[in-house]
Amino acid sequence: MVKKYNARVGELGPQHASTQAIVGDLICSTPIPSTTDDSFNLITVSAALHHFPNTEDAVQRLVERLRPGGVLFIQDIFDNGHRGSEEKKPRGFTLDELRSIMSHAGLVDFRFEVLPEDLELEVRDGEVLRINCFIARGLKREQ
Repeated sequence: MVKKYNARVGELGPQHASTQAIVGDLICSTPIPSTTDDSFNLITVSAALHHFPNTEDAVQRLVERLRPGGVLFIQDIFDNGHRGSEEKKPRGFTLDELRSIMSHAGLVDFRFEVLPEDLELEVRDGEVLRINCFIARGLKREQ
């Protein structure tokens, strides 16, 4: 998807001439590709944050790579506290948990919205899970 995006980003117009997507690694000590701090205006994480063993550390590393005024945008699973017997369903984030994580990382102007329709996810045994998702964003303060 990154290759496809980069091949077509020029179609968005000349203001996107320096826009590109990259793939990196938050877990290793030297991100791949190697970048300096304050490199990005926008970082997006889609349906992946709940996989990190230390969410707070992952968000902090992402924020370190944002320019002042940059935005961290997250789409992931909403934990509404009603898991019932759906043990296969991955645990997501509550509004308060994500607000705290993003605030601790230094982000401001936090916004959070639960999507109106559930996502249907087929698991290996053919069972379909209905997962409630959210979108959220936080802004890195101007220096």
